[in-house]
Amino acid sequence: MALTGCFEQIFGGCKIDNVDVQPDIFFINGQADAGFRVGVLTERTGRDGELDFEVTLSSTEGDVVKTRSIFMKEGQRGTVQFQFHEPTINAQQVTAHATCTPA
Repeated sequence: MALTGCFEQIFGGCKIDNVDVQPDIFFINGQADAGFRVGVLTERTGRDGELDFEVTLSSTEGDVVKTRSIFMKEGQRGTVQFQFHEPTINAQQVTAHATCTPA
């Protein structure tokens, strides 16, 4: 299974260095559910403040979009994690794309 992401994208106020997609298992309502974890390695390039992240996980089963807001200080680097339990274990051609913008 090929898992890919996007690399080195610069948006106003933040820079995404890497998008990492890994299969994972989550517990949803007490039940194990296979899916994918997406890690977005980012750096705050603007002033302190909220950043809005949008991650799209694409596969042979379609696209799933998740959003999240995070406060980051100027120059701060970190990985923002997203959990996608929606695709089944049979999903193929799994890729992820992420954007970030100042809130």
